[in-house]
Amino acid sequence: MLTVSGRERVNRNAVLNAHCSTQVHLDETACVNAQSTQRLYEKRLATHPKGPAHVLCDNARHYKNKALNAWLENKRLVQVFLPSYSPNLNLMERLWKFLR
Repeated sequence: MLTVSGRERVNRNAVLNAHCSTQVHLDETACVNAQSTQRLYEKRLATHPKGPAHVLCDNARHYKNKALNAWLENKRLVQVFLPSYSPNLNLMERLWKFLR
C-alpha cells in the first residue's frame, strides 16, 4: 500500500552574497549535485563581472566533485571550505533557518 508523508522533498542549492544580503542565487533541482552546483556558480559569475568571486562551501561531496573542480580551473570563482561541523559559519544555513 502506498503512503504519503504529507511533505514533498524540495532540493535547493543557493548562494548568498555576503556584501548584499538581498542578493541570493537559487537553483531548484531534482538532485543537488555537481551539475546543479555548476549552474548555480554560473549564475553567480554572471552577476560578479570582474575579479575573483569567493564562495564559502561546507564539505558536501558535490562541492569536491572532480568534474566540478575541472570546470572551476579556468574560472574566477574560488571555493573556500568551512571547517567540518560548523553550520554557524555558513551564511546559507542561517538564511534557511530564518526561512523555516
